[in-house]
Amino acid sequence: MDLETYISRYSGETRLQRLLLIAQQSPDEAVATQAFEMAEAQMKEEGNLRQYKKVFGLSTVTATSTGETSGDMAMQFVGESKSSEGNLRRPPPSSFQPDESWMASTEAANKEARHVLQGRLSASQSQMHREAIRNAYVALAKHDAKTGNASAALASLFRAMDYCTSRTQSGQLSLVLLEVALNAGCYVQAREYVTKLEHTLQGNPAGATSSEGTEILQDVSIKLQIASGLERMAQGDYATAAVTFSNLCKAHGGATAKLDWPTVASADDIAMYAALLSLATQGRSEILWLAEHPEALELVPAMRELLSQWAKANYVKTIQAFSQEGAIMEFPDVYFSTVDKWEKLSQSIREKCLLEYLKPYQCVQLEHMAKLFPSIANVQDTLVDLMGRGLLEGAKIDGRANVLRKTQGANKNPAHSTLKDLGQMEDRILDDAHAMLIRLACLEQDLCVSDGLYDGSRRRTAATYGRDHMVEDDDDSSDEDTPMMDADLQAAAAQNPEDLY
Repeated sequence: MDLETYISRYSGETRLQRLLLIAQQSPDEAVATQAFEMAEAQMKEEGNLRQYKKVFGLSTVTATSTGETSGDMAMQFVGESKSSEGNLRRPPPSSFQPDESWMASTEAANKEARHVLQGRLSASQSQMHREAIRNAYVALAKHDAKTGNASAALASLFRAMDYCTSRTQSGQLSLVLLEVALNAGCYVQAREYVTKLEHTLQGNPAGATSSEGTEILQDVSIKLQIASGLERMAQGDYATAAVTFSNLCKAHGGATAKLDWPTVASADDIAMYAALLSLATQGRSEILWLAEHPEALELVPAMRELLSQWAKANYVKTIQAFSQEGAIMEFPDVYFSTVDKWEKLSQSIREKCLLEYLKPYQCVQLEHMAKLFPSIANVQDTLVDLMGRGLLEGAKIDGRANVLRKTQGANKNPAHSTLKDLGQMEDRILDDAHAMLIRLACLEQDLCVSDGLYDGSRRRTAATYGRDHMVEDDDDSSDEDTPMMDADLQAAAAQNPEDLY
């Protein structure tokens, strides 16, 4: 895919941020130069003087006490000190120089345009016209967002929300607010507003009396889920984001227009995020369900095939794909803008593949694993790291035999635990049944079995002779036993009564 085709999915601030990111991080110099040319043209067209100065290193971003960038988009560019994030920093090509005359004229034009918009707002406020006041605030916010003043744009949009008269108006305006907040990197504010808006739009949409109003609110609801997923992903909560994006793809995968939000993310991005995060956080059944859905990953067939291979336990292809640069994403993504973020996600997926591969085995040869996963530089060091972090419990490496062994206690598979419990219960039932049969046999033969102990001494009773002596022979009873009935009564009385039985 060429750059123009890729960037045609986006518009507004999102398009500009992605172009600047590609210009900064693309390993291809020609693509980076093309991206910078397109970004410069957009900045001049929209009058985004703040971003223009940052790109050429003519201004720095000052941090407020809340940790947000004051009045600027959250992207970091040339001239800033955050080089520790691991990004490939590339200055503008030498053929591009700051246009001083354009900067001077644009600064004056932006001030004049903002002054006019503020005048319209003041006039609307003097007339106490709610609709006019709301439109004036929205126009002022769009101007500030286009020129790079995100904090002022958010302030105007929050004020405009107070003048909405229906849920339809609130829903439409909320999309603009979330768009500015996400592009500015204000994820805390975005999360708070997503939560607030979810409660606002619950139930039947009052004020949406037409089918058009209902469709607008349905579109707002979908975009709200997209914003929620993007915020969770940006904050590192990949599990929640995976569920959100997967549900969106399953519900609206066939209608890509519903998932398309050009000023924030494209439908292709949503499908890609769903596949990536599901592979990193979800189980085999969820991954297989997503991969086999006929429409969920229709826009990213390569990722759908990769998920299918993973669900079939073909982990080699997955590890290879996430070990090669550019194999998954052709261009850098703004939500994985730092090398650390993307590398950590790729590493977690590779580790998950290794752990899934080792699950059914008790003993694995490291030499075989090294041949099976050649993209892993050092299999033994990787396994030692997994054991050190507690991800591979109960495993030991036999350095002499070059083998990984897992102890019996290391198997925490719920299925094995259930089978073990069932086996123990079966043994108990059989033992109890056998004991019951013995008791019934004794009762039928009118026998009593005792422990044969009294007065500290041990007597031999029927129990001491075993099962062969438990049942008396009928021939033993004879007339010779009759004299035993003439025993001394006093001696019999002196004996323990229990011994008579």
